[in-house]
Order: sequence, then C-alpha cells, then structure tokens
Amino acid sequence: MPFYEYRCQDCRSTFGEERSMNETATPVCTDCQSTNVNRIWNAQIRSGAKSAATGRSTANQPSKPSGGCCAGSSHSCGS
Repeated sequence: MPFYEYRCQDCRSTFGEERSMNETATPVCTDCQSTNVNRIWNAQIRSGAKSAATGRSTANQPSKPSGGCCAGSSHSCGS
C-alpha cells in the first residue's frame, strides 16, 4: 500500500499514512485533527527500485545502445 505524506495547513505539522490509491476520505492531522491538509509531493519512492521520473521499475531492463539513432542497427537511419 502506498505511503503518503501530508502537511496540516492549520498547525503546519507533517504526518504520513499508508492509504489505498482508491481511498477518497480526507486525511486527518494527527496533531490537531484538522482536515485542512495538503499532500506533500516528493520524488522519493519508498519501496522498490523505481525511477522517480516514470515510476517504472529499473530492474531487469535491457541496456540501451548509445551513439545515435543507428547504434547497434544494421541499417541506415534514413531507410
């Protein structure tokens, strides 16, 4: 289950909780019980080796050839 971090707009404390991606209830601040909270977006992915840019796993992916559009190809780029 994903772990989300939030900041309370009333008391400015931060807290986190595991929530289903389908959860629709507004989170409640653990310090002041306010529902005036915003999710903190960060690039850190907490479980598994994932790319922050795409969220895709980086494990078992073939290496990409380098050296231009024709690298590793037996035909011309123009064909």
